[in-house]
Amino acid sequence: MSYGRTLGPLLVVESRNGVFAILAGTLKADKAKANLEALIGLRLIPDDAFLSKGDSLQNVVWHSYEPNSSLDLMNQQTYLSSVRRLQASMSRLSFYNGPVDGLIGPSTVTAFRRYLAAFGTPPGDLLTDVSLAEIERNAGDGFRSEEERRMANSSGFDDAQSFTEARKGGFPTEVIFRQAKTLGFSTQRDYEAASQGGFSNNDEYLQAQQGGFVSAYQMKAAQRIGARSKAEYESFQSSGFDTIGEYRTALQGGYSDKASFAKAEAAKLKAARASAEVMLSDAEGFLKLNRDIPNIVEIADRASTLSAEIKSGGAASLEASTARFASLLSDVPGFPPFAEVRKKERAEARNAEVLSILADLKTTKDLLSRWASTHLTSPKLPDVVGELKAVDAVLGSNDLDALSEARDGVRSLITSRNLEADLNELRVPSNEDKGPSSAARAPVTVTNANKVLLEGSLDDVAVLYNASPTAPSLLRTLTGNYSLTKGTAAVCLLGMDRTASLDRVLRAAVAPLGGKSVAVSGTACSAETLKEADLLLIQKRKFSEAQTSLAMGILDALERGVVKPFEPIQFAELKARLDRDDAFVAGLARDVQQGSREGYGSIFLDGRANTICAVIEQERELHEGKLRELAEFAGLAPPFEDRVRIESLDVGYEFLRKGQCEVFYGSRASLKMVVDALERDGIPFSYAPVWLEQSELTAAESALKLAREEAVRAAEARRVALEEEQRIEAQRLREEQETRTARQFELQSSNRAAATAAINRFTGGLREVVLQEPAKRSEPSAIDVKQVFPSFTGWKSDLQSSGWEPRDLQVAIQDYGVVNWKGRNLEAIVLRATVKLASAERGEYRDECFLLGAVLDEEFSAVRDPVEAGCDETAVDVWRTGHHLKSLWLAEPR
Repeated sequence: MSYGRTLGPLLVVESRNGVFAILAGTLKADKAKANLEALIGLRLIPDDAFLSKGDSLQNVVWHSYEPNSSLDLMNQQTYLSSVRRLQASMSRLSFYNGPVDGLIGPSTVTAFRRYLAAFGTPPGDLLTDVSLAEIERNAGDGFRSEEERRMANSSGFDDAQSFTEARKGGFPTEVIFRQAKTLGFSTQRDYEAASQGGFSNNDEYLQAQQGGFVSAYQMKAAQRIGARSKAEYESFQSSGFDTIGEYRTALQGGYSDKASFAKAEAAKLKAARASAEVMLSDAEGFLKLNRDIPNIVEIADRASTLSAEIKSGGAASLEASTARFASLLSDVPGFPPFAEVRKKERAEARNAEVLSILADLKTTKDLLSRWASTHLTSPKLPDVVGELKAVDAVLGSNDLDALSEARDGVRSLITSRNLEADLNELRVPSNEDKGPSSAARAPVTVTNANKVLLEGSLDDVAVLYNASPTAPSLLRTLTGNYSLTKGTAAVCLLGMDRTASLDRVLRAAVAPLGGKSVAVSGTACSAETLKEADLLLIQKRKFSEAQTSLAMGILDALERGVVKPFEPIQFAELKARLDRDDAFVAGLARDVQQGSREGYGSIFLDGRANTICAVIEQERELHEGKLRELAEFAGLAPPFEDRVRIESLDVGYEFLRKGQCEVFYGSRASLKMVVDALERDGIPFSYAPVWLEQSELTAAESALKLAREEAVRAAEARRVALEEEQRIEAQRLREEQETRTARQFELQSSNRAAATAAINRFTGGLREVVLQEPAKRSEPSAIDVKQVFPSFTGWKSDLQSSGWEPRDLQVAIQDYGVVNWKGRNLEAIVLRATVKLASAERGEYRDECFLLGAVLDEEFSAVRDPVEAGCDETAVDVWRTGHHLKSLWLAEPR
């Protein structure tokens, strides 16, 4: 009290550590220390007075202010309430951690500054109830800044907790977050993965992850059969077992599929039966020699049981019965040594049988090998080779079952392929002449059928065709013409080398027959390969020197009419084309080396071509025609564009050397460099009879330039025309809108009175429902809104439980007009009701909009077919269309 007389009103405060202090006043920070020293020097305050920022002060326990004075803030409830509201809001925003005591201290000031930094300064010079309400609203939704609120609102979030949780989980919008959270998901990644997999909730998704399932369908399918994981389910599906129990039983034994398990079980059962049969055989033999056995009845009983088990028992039960029977016999005097002797006898017999089968297999293998060496073109050879490989695999084994199976397989082959006679001849060597060689062949009579091969120059080539039904593609039609029904001609050669030039002229020759390609066989023509060829090109010299078997086979086919001369293709014409190509290529090679020809050409390596490496300086489009021609010459399969690689010269040559392309296309200079490098390294190559002259390239460049200029001009003309159309259309739309606006203004001016009268019949009832304002029931035209619009009334009734309170109602005319009701024209109105709502709990406002419509029947004082919906719904539009509402309020577009 004594200090108060000098320093004015004082406070006694309690700090957080329980110490009490007298609060004399506040000093500006920049002069606080100097002012403190001055006050102490004047002895106005004690020597132990000190400065404090006030952060540790907690409660005011006493003050010297006059009661109810303007400085007695602790007793001014309005002030205290406002400060407490401010402090509570700051606490919810985590800006303030002091007590909510209604007193403004440093902590409160610091918190308010942090609020201003995050949300900006409230409007006005003072904190009013409106400002506090805004602060409470900001604190209520939990956002730490206005920027955070805007981000949240843009994604549909109304509170910070949901927004923070959604952002942490990676959810882009509130709708997706709410849907995911309802199903128990906390991250967008899990929600998307679960949705794609068809899972209905997070628990099901987690269960699927534990089992490794990626889809609900797969997990449920696994659950139906009792599988515990995706791996087990997939393994079971591919195993062939009928039940998961059978699969697990097999898996415990080391088998993952039914076939191997069944095979193992069958082998196990076979071994168990063999063991049981051996035991029964030994017992029977012993009992025949020793009839005076005391427990003969028990032995007979066990033997009977074991015999039954052999017929119907499983491996496990059979092994158990055999073991019990063996145990019983082991106690019989004399049986163990008898059984041991029988065991040695069986082993000796088995070894003898193994040796016998091995000897048989070796003899048969030798015969089949000798047969194969003299029948390399026989269609039986693949089967014989396969069986020889199977025999080789078991010759080093002493497995009686495997050896027996191999012997049976060989015998079956010999019988099925009629090899018995051939092998018998090989068993007995013969010194008889097997037939004349090609040099000593007996003369052949020339006939009309075979003269195509036997007459004429030996350097000639005969072109024959497969006239049998087995021809792969060639067919002679009803009119006598020829057609390649599959588009590809299968060709075999004898005495000729396959070259790219030959392929090219053959493709040209078969093109009139519908042939798009040729497939030249790597095997020479023979009687055995006739059925695999459409065309046969046979050089007469090579034919005359061929083995008798080959020549006689082809001559026999000619005599039987299976093979005939092919008149549409004459080899003289093919040879002329080949000679022209050879001459062109020879000149091309000379011109490239001498530099006397400019343009683009190609070389190709020996072997089948797959890819072209092109080195071109101009646009590819200029070379497309020649590249296609080159691809066809090389026999590349379409699409040709995918077979061409545009590279630099160095890279193209590198790819050529590494086998990444087999054809090189480039300019004369590039070709010369590549040719010189290939010749230096001794790599064989050939020129392709394809060349693009420099004059052709220049003309193509000019034509391409003109075409592009024309395309630009055409495109510009289309753009100008389109812009003009768009301008005219925009002008039309503006004029139509202006006309519609004027027509609508005229409509509303003419019908405003009638429409207003109609809406007034609803307004009182609507305000009574929403705002509880008493309606004027005395007006006979007033409409009972609760009865006409029950859904709207029900919505208002549910508001209170959700924490919202209506503050205002705005009713406007949405549409007004006339409908035809069973032959009578009646008024119809659609009004827009906007309800202003407020929530003190949430500290926010919002609007709800409704469209309410009805047909007004004045003649019968009735309201017919009312409709009610939200402003964003289409029910009212459907209602208007259904009633053919002729609007007297809105101008419809024409």
